[in-house]
Amino acid sequence: MRTGWCLLLLGAILLLGGLGGPALPPSDAASDGPAASVEAARVESALPERPAVLPAGLSIAGLPVGGLTLEEARAALEEHHLPSFYRPLPLLLGDEVYFLDPAAVGLRVGVEQALARAEERISRPPRVEGIYLLPGRESQDIPVWEDIPLPVQLNERELGLQVQLLARRYDREALPLRPAVLTDTALLEAMGVRIPAWSPGGPVVIFQSSCDGRRLDVEAARPRVEAALKEGRRDPLVLPVEEVPAPPADMALLEEVLREQVAGMPGVVGIYVQDLGSGREAGVHDRVIFSGASVIKIAILLQAYQVLDAPPQGAVARDMWAMMVYSDNAAADRLLALAGGGDGVRGARRMSEMLGRLGLEHSFMRDTYGEVGPAGGRMAGGRPGGRAAPWGQEPTTDPDDLLQTTPRDMGRLLAYIYGCTQGKGPILETFPGQVTAEECREMVDLMLQNADRERLVAGLPEGIPVAHKSGWIPDMKADAGIVFSPGGNYVVSIFVWEGGGLTDAEGNPRIAALSWVVYSFFNPF
Repeated sequence: MRTGWCLLLLGAILLLGGLGGPALPPSDAASDGPAASVEAARVESALPERPAVLPAGLSIAGLPVGGLTLEEARAALEEHHLPSFYRPLPLLLGDEVYFLDPAAVGLRVGVEQALARAEERISRPPRVEGIYLLPGRESQDIPVWEDIPLPVQLNERELGLQVQLLARRYDREALPLRPAVLTDTALLEAMGVRIPAWSPGGPVVIFQSSCDGRRLDVEAARPRVEAALKEGRRDPLVLPVEEVPAPPADMALLEEVLREQVAGMPGVVGIYVQDLGSGREAGVHDRVIFSGASVIKIAILLQAYQVLDAPPQGAVARDMWAMMVYSDNAAADRLLALAGGGDGVRGARRMSEMLGRLGLEHSFMRDTYGEVGPAGGRMAGGRPGGRAAPWGQEPTTDPDDLLQTTPRDMGRLLAYIYGCTQGKGPILETFPGQVTAEECREMVDLMLQNADRERLVAGLPEGIPVAHKSGWIPDMKADAGIVFSPGGNYVVSIFVWEGGGLTDAEGNPRIAALSWVVYSFFNPF
């Protein structure tokens, strides 16, 4: 044990002796200093100089570039930002998409200008908002975030021209209802439209539908397009557009077309039309006096309901049906006698007075259809309770002096009955408590059953409901009705006369042709 300790102590002494030996002379240690410094400087100068970097917290057009060199910042901008500026800008106008090429407006992105402004930040002291401290860490600055926008230029004049060009491509003028003539009726047949049979294969007058227009709001669109181009946004840009409503159908246009059609027909043709939705009217020779024939049975039906205190039953109901469905003259005479207290002529006089109270002063009946009443039914004197019809410059038709009307009077009477079914109009106002809306609906139901399909109905597509009453005598054919069409309900009253006689084969197609023109106006293609 003693020997071990001695050896350890001896080793310690030797070690201390080596560490504590004489030091090198100062002159020897200093002699190597200048050479070493020169060598270190030479090595340092041989290393490449690191380019300056952009300060922290700096971005260009939202792209962080802090810590990047100018070249690195340029590369990042060219990769991430510039492509979006030069892509076409989608423009959404309603349901249509157009594309605007930025090159068309001379768009240029000032990358170098933005980098120059960024380079200026290198020499400036960094801007800080403050510092933050963490336990055991040195304090660190919080840099102020600064964004340098990318300057974008474009040709203002070219931009304006491009928006105007876009408007010319998109805008559409509102088109009114307009007439046309089809010479190839196979086109209508291909569309599933039944061709009225008055002139198979001949030209057919139709109306083309009105079309709403549209318009780009150029003044509001231009700044939106400019902003999207300069900001590099290329998501679809919705531009402000306006719908331009088409003008409403003008009854004056229908009247003009009807006048052209009537001018090409022999004899005298009178037609009256009323839009039951708006009350607007059109007419050609609609005030001309014609023989009333059986069309005036519409008035006989109204008078029968006026005098009845209860719903029609039995023989009266059968007479109404026979008169309106099959134009039975004997049934009409019996209903006149009902209104005249057993005297058909008195009933005719009272019916004329009823029409006068409704303002239909050019329609009257002086006798029954048969030989009923005193003196064979003849009435002495002029038209009872009214004024003479205005002939003026209108053509004449040599009407029956015992039974007269006008297309306008019969058309308006039907319009009054239609209004009565809706609970309004002159019939209910003039005869309160005597005629009801339900009774007017019964009148319409009777007229819907009319068996005559050769005149008004012949000019309509199959299946169109028509409440009407026709009439015919040797020199005149007529039909007046309420048409319930998909494009709107309307009244049409047509009378055709030709001196010397007018057969069904001659007169009926004229009524059908005009009926088709009116239907096409309300139901255009």
